[in-house]
Amino acid sequence: MGERSQFCMNMDWGSKGVPSFDELIYGHRTLVEKRAANALPPKGKNGDTPERKVFKEVALLLKYASPAAKKPSAVAAANLMFSVSLDGLRLYWLGPAGDEESVRFLTGLSAPADPEEMRSAVIHAVGLHRKPDLVVPFLERVISGREAERLRADAAAFLGEQPGPKALEILKRTIASDPSSEVRESAVAGLIEMDLSAAAGVLIDLAERGKDEEVRNEAIHGLAEKATKETIAALERLAYGAKGTDVRKEAVQAMADLPQKGGLPFMIKAAKTHPDKDVRIAAIEALGEFHDPAAFQALLDIVKKRG
Repeated sequence: MGERSQFCMNMDWGSKGVPSFDELIYGHRTLVEKRAANALPPKGKNGDTPERKVFKEVALLLKYASPAAKKPSAVAAANLMFSVSLDGLRLYWLGPAGDEESVRFLTGLSAPADPEEMRSAVIHAVGLHRKPDLVVPFLERVISGREAERLRADAAAFLGEQPGPKALEILKRTIASDPSSEVRESAVAGLIEMDLSAAAGVLIDLAERGKDEEVRNEAIHGLAEKATKETIAALERLAYGAKGTDVRKEAVQAMADLPQKGGLPFMIKAAKTHPDKDVRIAAIEALGEFHDPAAFQALLDIVKKRG
């Protein structure tokens, strides 16, 4: 995780003075972070401030309705440094577990008769693990099964956290053939998050040649989130060469979202010279959101020219 990132799933934040999980477990604060060896820093918010990548321990919490209950009624997870409210419930700590042990235990909790909220929590908890050989088959079963649309969409999104050819192939297949627009769009979201160079190529293909309008728009904005040389070049091609004003406008709006104001020079050019009037208007509107002297000067130049 990014060193400034935090994780808390299905839990309420504790108030000031509430002990953290590591204090409850060990009686004191522990050093639970360590630098990830050879890891590239992930992008910060909007990609403009890279965060150093570190390992952070996660507590997996299972709530049982009674001591005799055979299965938990709820599943939650959080970083150990979190101070969260347990609502007076007693905490039993079973100790650390490896990924394989953890995933096999969690997948055993999911049954067709369980409430949707419980099944969703299991999908989220399994998706936290970084063991594609264990996680991907489970998520694939959810996507291809007769699960609720929401659960299949969750599984598609979490596939993006499992970079590898198998996960990528499932996402491509889901985008191409799943009957649910929600699931297809979640699969695109998974592609955007996937740390795999081939995923960017699939996004470019969807953005340039996709038949599904919603999926295509999702892919176009995903190109800006990737913000590589190849994806930016694809956005420029779309902004000027795509068939249809709406697609060109989507590409311009995506360029405006590039990190570190990387799309500003393009926006100025498009606002002044794009042959499509509607695209020029979209670029002018986007320039107004930049709060940058160069953007202000470009808008002033356009007003003076029209005057």
